[in-house]
Amino acid sequence: MHHTTWMLDYAPPFNWPAMLGFFRNRAIPGVELVTDNVYSRTITLEAVKGWLILQPAPDRDALQLDIFISEMGLEDKIVSKVRQLMDLDAPMEEIIHKLSCSPKLTTLVKQYAGTRLPGCWDVFEFSVRAILGQQISVKAATTLAGRITHAYGEPSGDLFPDGLSHFFPSAEVLSTQDFEGIGLTRSRKATLMNLAKRVSSGALQLNADNGLEDFVHRLVQEPGIGPWTAHYLAMRGLSQPDAFPASDLGIIKGLAEGDVLPKPKQIETMAEQWRPWRAYAAIYLWQS
Repeated sequence: MHHTTWMLDYAPPFNWPAMLGFFRNRAIPGVELVTDNVYSRTITLEAVKGWLILQPAPDRDALQLDIFISEMGLEDKIVSKVRQLMDLDAPMEEIIHKLSCSPKLTTLVKQYAGTRLPGCWDVFEFSVRAILGQQISVKAATTLAGRITHAYGEPSGDLFPDGLSHFFPSAEVLSTQDFEGIGLTRSRKATLMNLAKRVSSGALQLNADNGLEDFVHRLVQEPGIGPWTAHYLAMRGLSQPDAFPASDLGIIKGLAEGDVLPKPKQIETMAEQWRPWRAYAAIYLWQS
């Protein structure tokens, strides 16, 4: 393995404990690992395989990234993907100013200062994770993601650190699986099978090249994918800053007035004032 170390600078504020806590609760067993103050995961990029380790840099507004890969040459791409993963280029002053103008968010923005939008390493991996998270707890979805990883993912090998035992399976691999024995409902299996086949064939492009609305419109045409999943996937899978899953229970509870829960339509109207940073508003509400 080839090892390089990089310093990924960012403009503060950056709430690393909040970001790490978010990933800790959702880490895919065997693929991702959060220990103490460190995030690590296995990676696949083109023909290159390896792992990365992220932790705060000492005496500097930066994250230290250690990359271990089978072949050199893709380091710049890996750095770019990690910057998106940790949202290091977010214009935080602009976001904080916009959201602080909302009475609903002012206290949260101060209380959780520097909270950013967690991204993902691979959009297909995250799309599977998002589908698994439909209407079940974070813990249950994480367990199911681990089962899929260990059932269909390629083992990483003896050179890898403890806890990083597998690579997440690709769309091509999952397109031929039936997901039996994982603990999924029939409809959830059908949704994943369709997703994997459509992505592996190229019929479904997981990108927002034509904007957020186009992406959401295309995704909700797929069986088993509704607006919540489409917006959540856009929000974290594609780092779309204005994606907003208005029907999310955490957002509904975060905006409740006493025991009165707002309706998703009311939330959508309220969220207009947070554009183009609605995804950040969602993260702050989840923090609450």
